[in-house]
Amino acid sequence: MPKPIPSELKTSPAERIVFNGPFEEKKNYPFSIINNGKEKIAFMIKLSNEMRTMCEPSHGVLDPGENMWIRVHLEEFKPTVENTQPNTLTIEYCFPPEGSDKNFNPSWFRLNVIIRRKHVALEYNA
Repeated sequence: MPKPIPSELKTSPAERIVFNGPFEEKKNYPFSIINNGKEKIAFMIKLSNEMRTMCEPSHGVLDPGENMWIRVHLEEFKPTVENTQPNTLTIEYCFPPEGSDKNFNPSWFRLNVIIRRKHVALEYNA
């Protein structure tokens, strides 16, 4: 029997988050994840530049139709041509084991499940 594939996860904004300068102080950006499917999903967020950015919460479980607000934190930095290149926020998501509750467990991603990914660009407007 084929493994089920999670429905596409929706985000708002859909494709990119733009941080506007100046970058001498910390910034926060609200970001929404929506489970558009008919089954519960587990997600975790990975960042290409963890020294500069972090997310809160960085993982969780969403019921069908549930919307969760995430804060993307940007640390202060001195902008240069090199360090203002886009970074990536990647949301990995899968179905949690049947009967599991809303307590996230990272081991679910090591089970024999299909993991989908949604990429959102992090851009810096200096």
